[in-house]
Amino acid sequence: MTVQRLQITRMLWKEGTVVSERTVSRLMKEMGIRSKVVKKYKATTNSQHNLSIYPNLVDQDFKVNARGIIWVSDITYVHTNEGWLYLATQLVIRALKRTFQT
Repeated sequence: MTVQRLQITRMLWKEGTVVSERTVSRLMKEMGIRSKVVKKYKATTNSQHNLSIYPNLVDQDFKVNARGIIWVSDITYVHTNEGWLYLATQLVIRALKRTFQT
């Protein structure tokens, strides 16, 4: 039993249409309606290599004295109607003075 078949059957019952899950399944098959299968996450990073790894110079210490000392970046993939796009970001970590009043 697929979740979609059960959901459609329950939705029809709420609307007052008495129908069995088997009938919903048969009609879905006849109409070519299938549930959309979402692929599981697959890690694409291969950490098992002998290539040099750049050292972590910041080590989670983001305190800086001047602008432009620390730059951080990341890349990710974004799925759009046109396909997969790359999204690259760069940020400059700079000192911010904040005064909190209590």
